[in-house]
Amino acid sequence: MFARLTRATRQAARAFRRAYDVPSDFAGNATGFDAAGHGDRWPRSSLIWSPVSQQLAAAGPTARNSAWLANNSPTGASFVETWTNNLVATGPTVRSKHPDETTRRLLETAWTRWANKCDAEGTGDLIGYLTKLVKNLVVSGDAFTQLPIVERQLKLKLLNSEQVWRPLTRVLPDKRRIFAGVELDMNGKRVGYWVIPYQMDLPWAIFPMPERIGADDLLHCFVAPFPGSVRGISWLTPVATRLLELDRAEDALIARLNTSALHCGFIRDVDGASGYAAEAQPGAASGKPEISMEPGSLRILPPGTDVVFPNNLPDTAGANDFLRHILRSVAAGGGVPHSLLTGDLSDVNYSSARMGLESFKRSVARLQRSVLVAQLLQPVWERFVTVEILSGRLAARDFEDNPDNYYAVDFRWPGWASLDPVKDAQADGIALANRTKSRAEIIAGRGRDIEDVDREIEADPFKDEVPAQPVTVGVDQNA
Repeated sequence: MFARLTRATRQAARAFRRAYDVPSDFAGNATGFDAAGHGDRWPRSSLIWSPVSQQLAAAGPTARNSAWLANNSPTGASFVETWTNNLVATGPTVRSKHPDETTRRLLETAWTRWANKCDAEGTGDLIGYLTKLVKNLVVSGDAFTQLPIVERQLKLKLLNSEQVWRPLTRVLPDKRRIFAGVELDMNGKRVGYWVIPYQMDLPWAIFPMPERIGADDLLHCFVAPFPGSVRGISWLTPVATRLLELDRAEDALIARLNTSALHCGFIRDVDGASGYAAEAQPGAASGKPEISMEPGSLRILPPGTDVVFPNNLPDTAGANDFLRHILRSVAAGGGVPHSLLTGDLSDVNYSSARMGLESFKRSVARLQRSVLVAQLLQPVWERFVTVEILSGRLAARDFEDNPDNYYAVDFRWPGWASLDPVKDAQADGIALANRTKSRAEIIAGRGRDIEDVDREIEADPFKDEVPAQPVTVGVDQNA
């Protein structure tokens, strides 16, 4: 197939040259589009000709390079922390959608109790586990969660991405295929993973053959960069080279500044008759005078000598603007606001901060829903409910007949801090008065549940002292 396409392309090129009298040895871009490549302005190496295969080959080295940047580059570390802090925040709140209120409360209470000690390593709760997972996801592009049952309790175990054996790629006899340790059936559905049982970078680790783990017992979080991608690639990929060059540029500027701090002068014996020879250096036993520079001092040079200062001091004018441009380029390529990546708020005002955050908020909400919830939390919830029911800790007589009632759940993430709480409260009040928003929508936008809020208000002993009308600033209540 590929050979036929290549022949067809060559025939089309020959027809083009005959029609327009283009020489056969023409080395330019015969298509007329520079982005099509093969021209003087586009190198042949700048070509992704097989996206899935090239990505699988590049994922491992890119992950290792990105891990170096995340632990050695200040901007690389900030990039990882920015995504982690905003994707995880303080963790999601679970809300069961079971039609029976009592069952809903039992499920939510059991989840909260389990989430406090869900990590198989025993080092943290669900928030800590999600933090580890997202960092691994950003750096390596993949995050694998194993679901072991320990003492009749579901646990979450984060695997090193390299444990899913990248070199394992083959076609099995029953038409199943394995790509980079991921096993697919003939329809492209994931059915298993081939995993090294032990983390290879631990001290005294052994390297047994990979073992197969079913797709139901190993959850894979990743963002597919291309159609048909079976594994992810580091989120630092578009900016990794620029981050490395940024660090090198900063090191070079620091070296130039250190060099300029080495201020010195040269005493020249113009006619060779001063008697102030080169061996008369400070500390020499010649007995000749020593000359040094001190603040506020006046020195008399020997006759026939003068002092020359080097004029090759580095010019760092414009370096600040150049570095800021590189940082903005990294922020744009990584999909994070410049102010969050660098912590530089000197050029930020209310309007620009709000505009810059809106797109980032959408990206965070999309990734929370499509990656963290769909690929991790929803399957974990279903496995958790099943384990709780089978272990007898949760009574559910109608589970076999109506499992969807128990599996239906909503994960609500913390709301974003308001840049101007007064303006946002006024806008919500106007939208509520105009019936373009409901209380449930407003409260959900702040990461809360309306039932929780109403329950807290009802239990507040001072609720009668709160004014019935909302307090607003600059809004006429009678208008």
